[in-house]
Amino acid sequence: MRLSTLDVLSIEELQTVHEASLRILADVGIYLEGEELRDLAISAGARLDREQGVVRFPPDVILAALRSLPAQVVLANRDGTPALTLGDGRTYFGCGCDAIYFQDGETGERRPATKEDVGNLIRIGDALDRIAVVAPPAIPQDVPPQACHAHAADAVFNNSTKHLFTPPGTTEAAETIIRMARVVAGTSDLGSKPIVTCMVSIQSPLRWPEDLGESVLAIVRSGAPIMFHTAPLPGASAPLTLAGMLALYNAEVLSGITIAQLIRPGAPVIYGGGWGTFSLRQMTRVLGCPEGALLRLAGGQLARFYHLPCHSLGPDSDSQVLDEQNGWEKMLTTVFSLLGGQDLVINASMYASGMTVSYEQLVLDQEMLEIGFRLLEGITVSPETLALEVIERAAPRGDFLTDEHTLKHLRSGEHYQPTLSSRYSHDQWLEAGGRDVVRRAKERAQQILSTHRPIPLEEPIQRELKAILAAAGR
Repeated sequence: MRLSTLDVLSIEELQTVHEASLRILADVGIYLEGEELRDLAISAGARLDREQGVVRFPPDVILAALRSLPAQVVLANRDGTPALTLGDGRTYFGCGCDAIYFQDGETGERRPATKEDVGNLIRIGDALDRIAVVAPPAIPQDVPPQACHAHAADAVFNNSTKHLFTPPGTTEAAETIIRMARVVAGTSDLGSKPIVTCMVSIQSPLRWPEDLGESVLAIVRSGAPIMFHTAPLPGASAPLTLAGMLALYNAEVLSGITIAQLIRPGAPVIYGGGWGTFSLRQMTRVLGCPEGALLRLAGGQLARFYHLPCHSLGPDSDSQVLDEQNGWEKMLTTVFSLLGGQDLVINASMYASGMTVSYEQLVLDQEMLEIGFRLLEGITVSPETLALEVIERAAPRGDFLTDEHTLKHLRSGEHYQPTLSSRYSHDQWLEAGGRDVVRRAKERAQQILSTHRPIPLEEPIQRELKAILAAAGR
């Protein structure tokens, strides 16, 4: 039987969190800059406190927006063909996005990421079958800063045919990336060819600066799927208690869902999950923690409560190096994302709380995903797999090795066969070179970079993208 999703909240507790979020939006409201969005909210029944700049949403406005949401969101490959459907009961993983540093596996140096690093990481992701979508793993630091997100998107478009997931960062970046996506898709309506998903981040607690609102207007009107993400820090920008943080987080995402539906009813929206906590001792954001794992389960439950596809972060680690801590935190966030029923999980290739990426980490994450997916499959019980006849036939002499049943199921996926993990004895391991798993991951990444050639964009499209990037850089 396939493993079931795990629940951390009862039905009554889900309803309680939902009602608390509605109360937050009705009584506290959101600080909403931008006249156009304010007017949309007021016309739908929201109340404006002009003195404080706060918009308060009655519950019926939120509930009406929830009723207009699609339960599934289709994402397309670069050529516009459907690639996957969020909300179909499966979990899809993607590269991480927006790190600052790249860890060089040859020198051991951590340095600012370049556009070439981003392109190479995307090329590796294009070759890995568990990476279903690609995101710019890092913000390139060797390009004009005002166009860095657009250059990252350009590196993705030129190195993979998979769906692009990107956080534009600013209104100008959002508008530029939408122009680029329209050129690549060959249409102005990205709803008909949804080759890009844009993630926007609401500021905690409950703040919508004008730039955020303008980005949302541009993305939603383009037809591209949008994901609302928020990252409240318990004890700093959110209550310290997990339930209080969850209520605030949910209220912020509900504000995004509502505004998107006011702009364009039926707009494809993903419930974002930037699940993590905050260390008040170190004053740092924490991702690879048990509380973050529990919040992943709660986030999946809330999204299903609203009949929405959901997103989470993973595999994640707060370790600064590829060590044992990295391994157990990555596996924790991978498995709990899978058992939480998350639809889209983004952050492969990242560690150091999302600040650093490396080629080795992306290949190591692929291995962890393989293990996680095998775990999710569970155990199949049937007359064929019980193998009673095989036991009767082979048991007296104890020889199952040459039995036809063994040969039939040898490559069925019943037993996971690793690409990187070592199952050698000590002597066998030494004979094979005595390399640790990080070294083997480095070699695998270099092999991909030397042999994998993604399908290039057509020359006219490349020229148009270069012109857009030049304009953005100015």
